[in-house]
Amino acid sequence: MRKINETKIGIVILSISVILLIVVLVVYFSVKGKRAGENEGVTAAPTTDYTTVATAPTTLSTTLPTTAPTTGAATTTGAATTGLPTTTSAFTTVPPVSAPATGSAPLTTGVPAFTTAAPASTGVYNILDDNNIQTLSEPTVINIREDLWFLALVNNQYAMPADYVVNTAPSIPGSDVPLEARVAQKYTEMYNAAKQDGIYLTPCSGYRSYERQKNNYQRKTQLYLNQGYSEAEAKAKAAMIIMPPGCSEHNLGLAMDIIATNDNFYTKPEYAWLVAHAADYGFILRYPKDKQAITKVEYEPWHWRYVGVDYARAINASGMCLEEYLAAAGLMPTPYGTPVGAVG
Repeated sequence: MRKINETKIGIVILSISVILLIVVLVVYFSVKGKRAGENEGVTAAPTTDYTTVATAPTTLSTTLPTTAPTTGAATTTGAATTGLPTTTSAFTTVPPVSAPATGSAPLTTGVPAFTTAAPASTGVYNILDDNNIQTLSEPTVINIREDLWFLALVNNQYAMPADYVVNTAPSIPGSDVPLEARVAQKYTEMYNAAKQDGIYLTPCSGYRSYERQKNNYQRKTQLYLNQGYSEAEAKAKAAMIIMPPGCSEHNLGLAMDIIATNDNFYTKPEYAWLVAHAADYGFILRYPKDKQAITKVEYEPWHWRYVGVDYARAINASGMCLEEYLAAAGLMPTPYGTPVGAVG
């Protein structure tokens, strides 16, 4: 009797084992078939990168306009002049010849344009790509000549003097966003003209103090430090978006961020109006998309810089950015304290 019971128990255990095996097999093949169905029609991504790599030219062959501006500065009335430095040495020509005696730029054909050793770019140039990180060097402090104050070049390479005084005024009546006083007059004119066309060029950020610029730059640098970049890399990447203190056109009160710093501002009617009319009031798009390799700053469709009416029209006609134009016109800055006509 005991032997019979043991046999029955063995048969039951064997039957259960067979059933479990069948269940496992059914589940396995079911899952395998499902995964095969999910991957049906999916082609593996190619391992070869077919993106065309274009090397930026080391020289620019843009033809300069043959007609030079008749005057250097836009006409203003009641412009504030007190507080400006007494030095009159600001710009000299490259190659070294005498600096222009008046505000008109000595534009001639065949003058070498601003050159840049831009890194090779893949597809559309993106200044914020990690391949474009270049350690910043100490900027050269420049002179700012009174009759060419509106052409002062500040960027990662050039900084304004620490003792330079900027007289400010509201960019438009009732606004708490200031600009350099003479620039504010022209911005008000532009604002009113746009308003007649149903366009409102609301001031967002104009003149900034050295301390405010310093704080903005440090915050952006810290952002990149938090992402794991070295201090040198973080400072360099931050400067592609926010200039170091003293190197920003906002510190001179010459630039306005209009409405807001939105990447899609170039799609707005306000941007279209500025492209068509801003030069008539002395303003240019300072950081164009196709000049990032030269300006070393990301594309900023909202950032418009005052250079005077004649120069704004000439720069637009040349197709150059400010760095290129000043180099071609022989108006690059000289180091602080360098006499007029000396080589910087």
